[in-house]
Amino acid sequence: MPPPLQHSSNGNNRQQQFVGYCSAQQLARKVQQSGASHLSQMWEAIPTHHHNRPAHHQPSPENKLATAPADATEVLEVIHEIEQPCVQEIKPSSFQETELSSFASRVLGSQYESAEQLLLVCGQPLWPSPALRQLASEYSPAYALNQLLERQGVEKALSQLAGHFSVISWHKKNAALMLATDRFNQWPLYYRQLDLPDAGQSLYFSSSMSPLLTITHNTSEQRFDGETDSGAEGHPFQAHQKAPDLTPQAIHDYLYFHMLPSPASCYSGIYKLPAGHCLHWQPSQTPAISKRYWQPAFQEGNGISKQANYPRVRKLLRASIDKICDANPAPTAAFLSGGLDSSSMAGLLAERAREHGQRAQAYTIGFNAEGYDEVPYARITAQHFDLDLHEYYVTPADVVEALPKIAASLVEPFGNSSALPAYFCAKRAASDGTQHLLAGDGGDELFAGNERYQKQALFERYQQLPSGLRHGFIEPLLPHLPGGLFDKVRSYVKQSNIPLPERLEYYNFLHQHASDNIWHADFLSQVNTDHPLQYQRSVYAEPQQASSLNRMLYLDWKLTLADNDLKKVGSMCQLAGIHVHYPMLDPELVDFSCQLASHWKIKGRKLRNFYKESMRGWLPDATLNKSKKGFGLPFGVWLLEYPPLREMAYENLEQLKRRHYFHTDFITQSINQHQQGHAAYYGELIWVLMMLELWLSQRQAHEPALGSV
Repeated sequence: MPPPLQHSSNGNNRQQQFVGYCSAQQLARKVQQSGASHLSQMWEAIPTHHHNRPAHHQPSPENKLATAPADATEVLEVIHEIEQPCVQEIKPSSFQETELSSFASRVLGSQYESAEQLLLVCGQPLWPSPALRQLASEYSPAYALNQLLERQGVEKALSQLAGHFSVISWHKKNAALMLATDRFNQWPLYYRQLDLPDAGQSLYFSSSMSPLLTITHNTSEQRFDGETDSGAEGHPFQAHQKAPDLTPQAIHDYLYFHMLPSPASCYSGIYKLPAGHCLHWQPSQTPAISKRYWQPAFQEGNGISKQANYPRVRKLLRASIDKICDANPAPTAAFLSGGLDSSSMAGLLAERAREHGQRAQAYTIGFNAEGYDEVPYARITAQHFDLDLHEYYVTPADVVEALPKIAASLVEPFGNSSALPAYFCAKRAASDGTQHLLAGDGGDELFAGNERYQKQALFERYQQLPSGLRHGFIEPLLPHLPGGLFDKVRSYVKQSNIPLPERLEYYNFLHQHASDNIWHADFLSQVNTDHPLQYQRSVYAEPQQASSLNRMLYLDWKLTLADNDLKKVGSMCQLAGIHVHYPMLDPELVDFSCQLASHWKIKGRKLRNFYKESMRGWLPDATLNKSKKGFGLPFGVWLLEYPPLREMAYENLEQLKRRHYFHTDFITQSINQHQQGHAAYYGELIWVLMMLELWLSQRQAHEPALGSV
């Protein structure tokens, strides 16, 4: 069996970072002559909790390289022909700095350079075959990927990779840049295109948004000899320059989604590369072109019976966990909420640990609030699989203490309240010396576990009634019927007549309140209130020949997974100082889920029917039969019961009123509604508004100027 990936054994893959830029007019050389390093300033702008700053000593490539494998037929089962590389072409995973005529980068990752191309790989790609795994181990991940790209092309090659990764490719002759991120954007990539004085069109990229905020240029003519025309020393990265503005559209969309979906960011001109996309750019090309390299192919069955498919779920999930653990020999544990996915991860990790004579570790979070505590279910799973379970009960005091730190760590406003319990769970694991955590994110979106999927099926049934019956009898009659039960019937019919995906947002705060009652008039004039639905419609329409259920799943892959849950768990684990992996997102398992018939995934009112049946007899019955909760934070309840938390929230909302985004009456009424019995619904709104203000107060960002477009 091939050895594990040597480049990942140091446990620093989640901390691997990169910055870089390319330009039309040999910017790198001019900046180097000025004595001011663009790369250094960008690098130093990365938040310190995001990476380990490297020593300047680099390991010798000769010490990492091995001779070509003896059994080339077995090892290179995907790569049929290979030229043994020169030692100078390969740099293993370490600190790499490159400055060419029009391209410069600083990377913690691996590098392969030929006469035509420079290829950099960050993160931890997990390979689809032992052959590629051995190439990556004996030479470098960048070299292994180069071989795959040359023989299979960008789309096919990148689609096969699991794990979290970013790819940077610079074609020297054509001066062409390609950036890529993994299928689910576990490893984020940000970019910004500028037309700089004396440099022309330039594109900057980074694994963190912060370095891109430093890229500004003087209003006076900028020379690259270290001086401006005014005689002041400087270069295009000087800190005194005006930073990018926050956009009004971003603030509006944040309240809608509670986060900001890619490709937009909260800052004007800065973008996020969406999941499963490549970015192509040349200095002569404006703007950069983002292209999807992976699109799921949904089917309604794979020609195999439902029962015959059951064993494949655990087999593929176990293979995914094995790949992750083989690549990361450091201590690995599991998040365990007590739900289906986390219990599956923990159970398979326990089996693997026993095979190695060990006992698996798991971490869970509890709340002393009725209806929110899932620790009893986590204990059931732990007992069933003989896990060593570590528990931590989050308190309202923990929330008050941690919130400012969490808000300050976020690159954008982020309103998912379960970020806080995820942080405390990861922090507890890190304090015990655990270096890697397995998270169950993705199972609900692959196998249809969210309640809204089943609700939409009920609404679809109304649309299946004859049109004459609906429009000629039922709907004309409803307004004349009394209240009570018929109010629910009227609501059901109203929602049924809303098409997907709009219907999914029926209870969204911005659909339950008129826009002119929420937003300041000057602010509202600068935003497109239809933009969030336009975005959702475009994503919903992307899958070819897919059922409405599969379209909803795909929409959630973008909105719930890539831009929300993975961002939440990943950023909180980074803040806690621990790495996280998502076995559910392995390409083989994802592709398998796309082959399952829609009516297998949901049967009547039974969510995740196929997945549950595949796990029956292995997972505890209590786990299979429980309702979904996860690490939901009882913020709305604690807001009523814990004065310091209430004071923090209300003080931030008062500060938010002064920014003139919102009508003050809207914020006041939201507080009143929360106090008058709508603790959960309006508690979530108060959380989202509070996190916006906390983030704004912690960031030196230029707010949108009201009344200007």
